[in-house]
Amino acid sequence: MRAKKIIAGACASLMLAVSAIPTVTAAESVKVTLGNTTAAPGETFTVKMELSDIPAAGINGCDFGIKYDSSVLTISDVALGDLAKGDSTDVEGMPDPFQCNIEDDLVCVIYGLGTTNTDYYMTGSGTFLTISGTVSETAVSGTKSDLEVVAVDRTTTPTSTSVNEDIIFGYLGSDDETPVMYDPTITNGYVEVTGDDTSDSTEDTSINFGEVSKLGDVNVDGLVNSTDVVVLNKYLISASRYALSNATAYANADCDKDNTLTSKDSMAIVNHVVEIALLD
Repeated sequence: MRAKKIIAGACASLMLAVSAIPTVTAAESVKVTLGNTTAAPGETFTVKMELSDIPAAGINGCDFGIKYDSSVLTISDVALGDLAKGDSTDVEGMPDPFQCNIEDDLVCVIYGLGTTNTDYYMTGSGTFLTISGTVSETAVSGTKSDLEVVAVDRTTTPTSTSVNEDIIFGYLGSDDETPVMYDPTITNGYVEVTGDDTSDSTEDTSINFGEVSKLGDVNVDGLVNSTDVVVLNKYLISASRYALSNATAYANADCDKDNTLTSKDSMAIVNHVVEIALLD
């Protein structure tokens, strides 16, 4: 979901220049790469956004979003990397160049230097952002949760009805220079949910599958809800640490009735809870 924001301070100069920014040739491009990582349910993760092949003029303004699935990932922090050279607030009268909102499955990022001092411009290559968060306890092993760079619709001024619809990595220059917007070559990233190698495919013949009391009721409390997903996913991560309570629990968890417990059973409970496909 895209969010309309009114941008203030130094970042407003970036937005006000958007209508005058021409898209430059492919030779004037910048590479934007979101990394990949792995983490188990409940674990923390860190992914970096790297910029490379920045044109010689450098970058002093950015505006974009990072779309993600909040049912799988919780993003708790977005921090500037070493590529952002210092802080333009060191320049007298200049506000913070970095603004970030995390909401509605979208990280909204604005970076706009309020100075034409090239000492602060991003040049060369390196880490622009470091994104940190946690994988949901209910995430299914093997899931790849995408991180996608997107444009964010924003009103350019409090009284304007026009909005930005571009992914911006640009160079605004001084008052007598024509601002440019580089053509980003984007590689999106992901967080892959991991678990025990054997939990998703190996039949454990030692399991005593009892009589089913209620299919999907893994914690045997008479209900089928997200708590059952958490209990089963913890078992799939480590069967020894998170053994189910009794034979009925194992039978209730075996939603596809194949005498094995896998992520397919967990997904069946998820689909039942959200009423996509009800269990028999």
